[in-house]
Amino acid sequence: MNKKAVLFVNHLKKYAGELAVQIKTELEKRNIDVFIFSFEGKPEPPSNLTINDRSSDQLSDQLNDQPSDRLNDQQNDRSNDQLNNQSNNQSNNQSNDQPGDQYNVQSSDKLINEKLPSGKWDIAFSLGGDGTVLYTARSLAPLGVPILPVNLGTLGFIAEVDKENWLDVFLKWEKGEIQVSRRCMFNVSVVRNYKVIMNNICLNDAVVSAGGIAKLIKLDVNIYLYEDEKKHIPSIVNELDLLNRENGAVLGSFRCDGLIISTPTGSTAYSMAAGGPILDPEMEAAIVNPICPFSLSNRPFVLPSHQVLAISVAKEQRSKTTGSTVLLTVDGQDTFNLECGDKVIIKQALNPALLILAGKHLYYSALRNKLFWSPSISEGDAH
Repeated sequence: MNKKAVLFVNHLKKYAGELAVQIKTELEKRNIDVFIFSFEGKPEPPSNLTINDRSSDQLSDQLNDQPSDRLNDQQNDRSNDQLNNQSNNQSNNQSNDQPGDQYNVQSSDKLINEKLPSGKWDIAFSLGGDGTVLYTARSLAPLGVPILPVNLGTLGFIAEVDKENWLDVFLKWEKGEIQVSRRCMFNVSVVRNYKVIMNNICLNDAVVSAGGIAKLIKLDVNIYLYEDEKKHIPSIVNELDLLNRENGAVLGSFRCDGLIISTPTGSTAYSMAAGGPILDPEMEAAIVNPICPFSLSNRPFVLPSHQVLAISVAKEQRSKTTGSTVLLTVDGQDTFNLECGDKVIIKQALNPALLILAGKHLYYSALRNKLFWSPSISEGDAH
């Protein structure tokens, strides 16, 4: 049976379509079946993939029970006249070579496929910036699929593989010459009236902040401790049972613009901009970082990732506006309106994100170059 690869392609990034066709061609030469999942900007969550904290086998079985959705199915409601007009609007200098019915890079109106087909994937490619990697990780990490992130954006802290080097990195991974980087992810749940009403996972961070007009909000934070880490696995602790445990420690009440709970991977994102520490991305830890706290003594701090955080939206807020008072944002992409009395439960996810990277040294090189740190003496800049 042939191996299977899926490409997450963000069309808003320059060269994304061209590179997708190149990767597809190279992989098919190696008898690897390729499916291209394409979108522009921020895609909607795949309708046939439930993001939660179940095991890889459970989620794979769920996908196998779903019918396969192909791109042509999404296009059936488009009339022949629309398709003919689309073809006529293409520029004269475009090639007649088409990469296939899954993906039409030559079209001025790009075909967008926002449904993943059923099955198990051997590898995924993320073609875009860091945001595309975040979306890919939230979609595939629960399935244990390794992701090769190709950087077509600007920063590239997570997507560190250059578009010119993707094949070299892929071949080294295929030969077992590159170790997969295991990145800690968090499960994020919202409990309202003792019911879990939202569940998601994040690779970067979860942020509870004021919605609408900038204002202080009050958040109560508890930490749940576990004496026996092996016996009590936070990733499978039921949120409702957790709220009734007596082994919680009150961290305190925060009056601030918001609270960032960051993974080590996300320590170079929003948390860093808010004055938080930078952690090695392969650590298992959590950063709790208040945003512009009212009290100057409220400083960022780091917790071991096996501990569980419960953030309660205080029932009495100092200021109220129409609409939602507090907003939960996951990885800067998924948002959820919170109400007073809601509890946000954050715990380590069962499955880490698996990233195929060129080498650990590139992460520190990216920090030095992108943050404009002073070069080392060995680079010849000593005076």
